[in-house]
Amino acid sequence: MAAQIDEDADDFANNASLPEWKQWCIKFYVRCVNYGWNGKCDDCLRSCEGQLDWPTDQCFPRKQRR
Repeated sequence: MAAQIDEDADDFANNASLPEWKQWCIKFYVRCVNYGWNGKCDDCLRSCEGQLDWPTDQCFPRKQRR
């Protein structure tokens, strides 16, 4: 996932002034919405903002089918 996050750096350049934890929350939220993760993305974003950590037990990538 680190390689994916590095690729996203340009997309989130306008968030550079935000604290690192908030940048992570936003990045995970965007992935949650764009890739149809399991869970309620809006609720997970609010939780992340309050706990300063993404709730991986509530919002996570769907398993890929083979």
